[in-house]
Amino acid sequence: MSEAPKNQAKQEHRFSFHSANAMLPLVRSIAKDVHQLLKTIDETQERLSAINITKPASSRTPSFSDPKANLYSREVQSIIASVDTKQIRLDACVKELEDLNLVAPEIDRPFVDFPAIYDGQDVCLCWKIGENKILHWHLPNEPCGDRRPVDLSLVPAKNELSGSL
Repeated sequence: MSEAPKNQAKQEHRFSFHSANAMLPLVRSIAKDVHQLLKTIDETQERLSAINITKPASSRTPSFSDPKANLYSREVQSIIASVDTKQIRLDACVKELEDLNLVAPEIDRPFVDFPAIYDGQDVCLCWKIGENKILHWHLPNEPCGDRRPVDLSLVPAKNELSGSL
């Protein structure tokens, strides 16, 4: 059995334009944390890789309790432990977005996708971190860079029941 592609959320729930925008205060906070954690973890891992390349293997993995461990080695271990803690927090934030049926941002993709139906087809309402509202969409198999503006004239009023945006 194959896994669903990473860029597709569970498809049980579809958001309306209004319900997606109503969730933005919560989503904004979580997505900001996800994107910042991704950047921090990536930058720290790059620095650790550079450090490990220049230091001999014997100084890479000392125990904190090892009295012979030098200050440098303990600092590296502390940074690694910090990355591990951030990774646990990142995993929890991503799960929180996925539990809301959303596609989480990635380090090179600061977008959150909300599954919806627009003009009778499955789409993703696409919000970019930093934007005030969701005003774009794209097809599920398209990159966020191909997103298009939502035609607000096609969006039903908040009080209208509809099977689409």
